[in-house]
Amino acid sequence: MSEAPLLAAVGVTYTYPAGPIALDHVDVEIARGERLALLGGNGSGKSTLLLLLNASLKPATGAVRLNGRNVGWSRRDRNQHRRRVGLVLQDPDDQLFSASVFEDVSFGPLNLGLDEVAARQRVEEMLDRLGLIELAERPAHLLSFGQRKRVAIAGVAAMRPEVVLLDEHFAGLDPTARHEVMATLDQLEADGATVALATHNVDLAYGWADRVVVLADGTVAAAGPPATVLHDAERCAAARLRRPGLVDLLDAAVDAGWLEQPE
Repeated sequence: MSEAPLLAAVGVTYTYPAGPIALDHVDVEIARGERLALLGGNGSGKSTLLLLLNASLKPATGAVRLNGRNVGWSRRDRNQHRRRVGLVLQDPDDQLFSASVFEDVSFGPLNLGLDEVAARQRVEEMLDRLGLIELAERPAHLLSFGQRKRVAIAGVAAMRPEVVLLDEHFAGLDPTARHEVMATLDQLEADGATVALATHNVDLAYGWADRVVVLADGTVAAAGPPATVLHDAERCAAARLRRPGLVDLLDAAVDAGWLEQPE
């Protein structure tokens, strides 16, 4: 018997009040340890899917499963699920609210029931790993945008979830900040977390992900290895995506006779 996916959306449908269908019978699986990128243009359903996988939204149809078991929708069940499946929102200001960085990152561990000493140890460890220890007493609103994004990641990571979901977490970052966030994701994986992210950045997905899922108009348009899915120019265009620059470069090299066509 094959192992159940770590996290899955099974036939989920969701419609916002007075709005069109955001997701229409979508199936998405995330295997333990894989890097999954959800790709799609604005309005494709990426953010809604992450909110469903995190149990912040309840699907109208279908189920969310963790380790093969359906997630319950009572307040207690949803809170327990979010401790195991953390979500980092696109805008860190939607997530940060405490007087200082240290207090913000402490919120999750304290809500797990850790005593003050254990929570402090975990928070200091996470801030140190993410290069934020010198900012611990600083108000979050005085940090740079990239620093606030790292603090939002730290707040989720300090709860040590099995899965970390990130929504367009590279939007608005300069190259240095993007490098810092990528290093943060590497550290989360080294600590045993499975990472999945939603993005419209095809170059990022092509270089980082083990597998991509392309969403278009609330449905799954394609899924598979990045080199296969993102090589199809028509499929990318239909999902309002462009092909990765590296794919275009490789095709140009093949056309010029500099490289053989990859199998």
